[in-house]
Amino acid sequence: MQDKTISRLIQAHRRTALAENLECLPENIISLPHCDKIFSVGMREYLVVTEQEAADIIAEQVEQELWAFQPKFIIQHTFLHEGITFDDDEYRAIVQGLAAIQDRLMEKCNSMLKGLIDVTCGMPFFIEEAVTHQGRGHFLAPYDEHEEQQGDFYIYRMN
Repeated sequence: MQDKTISRLIQAHRRTALAENLECLPENIISLPHCDKIFSVGMREYLVVTEQEAADIIAEQVEQELWAFQPKFIIQHTFLHEGITFDDDEYRAIVQGLAAIQDRLMEKCNSMLKGLIDVTCGMPFFIEEAVTHQGRGHFLAPYDEHEEQQGDFYIYRMN
């Protein structure tokens, strides 16, 4: 019972933060049944999360979508981060080879890429670099990649 009360209280704070950010009435904001962090306002959907929740969602998303990262980004933050050097021809060959693997295997190459990242730079560093280069909005706001802060919450438009 106490967990439900806390959950409802947090939900109300999320709704209030979104209402303040959008300058609308909280009554116009609908909680979506499949996720307590996503709200609907008219035809638009918004993700409303704390900083830690944003970090957790991004970490999960990055690990699931390693196959979609640019090969150059992966190489720069794995091999080159470890001080391994290549001449220009070798570098181009590695980029092309990795791109071919990603194009052919798509999601199936995630475990291979995760292994490479884990033994070189480490996943936390890789995720931090991805966020530094792209911004959190890139991962959490597919509509416009924009991040808004309202109090303790970060708001991302989903569609």
